[in-house]
Amino acid sequence: STLDVDSTNNITGAGTLTLSGAAAQTIDAQIGSSANDRFGTLDINNSAGVTFTQSIYASLINDTREEGNSIINFAGTDAQTIDAQIGSAANDRFGTLNINNSEGVTFIQSIYASSINDTSQEGNSIISFAGTAQEINAQIGSDANSFGTLNINNSNEVTFNQDVFVDSLDIYQGSSYVIGKDSS
Repeated sequence: STLDVDSTNNITGAGTLTLSGAAAQTIDAQIGSSANDRFGTLDINNSAGVTFTQSIYASLINDTREEGNSIINFAGTDAQTIDAQIGSAANDRFGTLNINNSEGVTFIQSIYASSINDTSQEGNSIISFAGTAQEINAQIGSDANSFGTLNINNSNEVTFNQDVFVDSLDIYQGSSYVIGKDSS
């Protein structure tokens, strides 16, 4: 497998990138360059957290900790696109996804995680779902700490299988969504 850093500082290639360790890590580079030129797999094994400040175009983001409690922080100063499936199934979930981006983080593929949290101090992070049909099998926010803004802009249907706690819900014309709760 190959991992390349191109002239625009994007991480590209078809391989697997493993981020592990006991200390927090920050990746300040875009991974992949587009939906048509995506990276392979990101394996995360870090309970202290891996912070991504730019967009990710990859096939899959896995939590490889046995406990399934790795943490990803999406904390860019510009809008971020995450075009990668996170986790692989309802019974093989990623740990925690923290969002701290008032410009917004847009997820294009399905998410299987324990929780998605707004970690901005102002509670003004924006999360959007757009693109392919998506299953969101993760609790968003909590009763004590609701998420800032949730945008649904997906005509292919977004299905939420866990509790959703948000301050603002924006549904764009032509969007299709299902909010339900399963037992997983």
